[in-house]
Amino acid sequence: MDNFEAFAPPKAAVSDSEVAAPKIPLAFKIFLVVLLALDLFGRISGGASGGLVWDGVLALAAWRTMAGSRPASRVLGGLLTLMGVMSAVVAVPLFQRQPVMAYVVLFLVAYMLALAGYIFFSPTMQAVFRKSDAKKWSGG
Repeated sequence: MDNFEAFAPPKAAVSDSEVAAPKIPLAFKIFLVVLLALDLFGRISGGASGGLVWDGVLALAAWRTMAGSRPASRVLGGLLTLMGVMSAVVAVPLFQRQPVMAYVVLFLVAYMLALAGYIFFSPTMQAVFRKSDAKKWSGG
């Protein structure tokens, strides 16, 4: 073994770089876009224009998450969790007046929390973020 090869990566590490980079699943992208569209439609149809800034932040975090940004994914997951908790609080009083609407809101709560859980705990998403972080810190 030469002195020049002492700090070279193992041969297995060099050959592993040819493996395709992990990507965010298409189903997750579609579910996220549908959620954003439903939220925006609900705000516009409800006449609550004050939440458009919230939707803008949510859309920006979703956009950066799709680009592989780990910090943006944490913001998006936190916003989805916060929205889920706030919606669950809104759904509880609805059971007395409009039980069907309460079930719709609870379905949306489960939908938001499932997306947040996927962002935080999915091995696929973690692989995407690790690859993105490695690319960012390597300068490439």
